[in-house]
Amino acid sequence: MNTVYIIHGFQASPASHWFPWLKQQLNRRRINAHILSMPHPTDPKLAEWVAHLQARVNTPTANTYFVAHSLGCIMLLYYIATTPLSQPFGGMVLVSGFYEPLPPIPTLHPKLALELENIKSHPPLHFDLIRSKVALSACVSSGDDAIVPTEFSQRLAQKLNAPHYLVDNGGHFLDREGFTKLPIVDQILKDMMLA
Repeated sequence: MNTVYIIHGFQASPASHWFPWLKQQLNRRRINAHILSMPHPTDPKLAEWVAHLQARVNTPTANTYFVAHSLGCIMLLYYIATTPLSQPFGGMVLVSGFYEPLPPIPTLHPKLALELENIKSHPPLHFDLIRSKVALSACVSSGDDAIVPTEFSQRLAQKLNAPHYLVDNGGHFLDREGFTKLPIVDQILKDMMLA
């Protein structure tokens, strides 16, 4: 049976944005879906989030998929890079994802800016290793994202050898921007599970 883990980002929760809708869509297709409640979402720490993923996620298999949003994407990438896997897992969809330091943004919360600065002190991500652990990847972004410029998601897609999907007027895919559903992610997961 397929299982999907949904990983929120900074200042979010399992009830935020389009996560509950996606879980509902997956459950309707009899897919196990879990929206993980990440620790201290207003003061995130890479080590805590990776440890939380290692504790909450059953050993990923070919039937395991991940969906991550924003900060959740880089945390997921570090989890994949540091977790031993005996076989590649099914796939991942990264929404407004990035792996590089973000440009200075006046609206960036100071605690998030501090943790992003701290992440730079960790060993760099080895994308050959990450690609060897995941069967299928996809990245989704918007040209008008004021938090993670779409170029960052495009470069992430290139590093993963993954398709990049550009959504018009998507912003950062937040509920306050009108995103309580995100059908493109559901469709990408459907396609991955049929591949």
